[in-house]
Amino acid sequence: MSTAEQIERALRDARESGIAGVNVLSSALLFALRGRIVKLVAELSLPAIYQWPETAEEGGLIAYGPSLLGAFRQVTTPCC
Repeated sequence: MSTAEQIERALRDARESGIAGVNVLSSALLFALRGRIVKLVAELSLPAIYQWPETAEEGGLIAYGPSLLGAFRQVTTPCC
């Protein structure tokens, strides 16, 4: 899938097929579309787990993984 419309259709189709929840994996596209995805899974009453805590802070149900912002801070912090 490479477009927002394809992702939205896949989520709607999955809901119609009776899935119990979704795991939104880590990718640049899914992170960029996180607002739309969070809104849609809420509309569909689907529990979802996300890979970045920032997504949960923005309204997602739960996230498990490192903080993207925290990772960037560590990369830019001098070590010595």
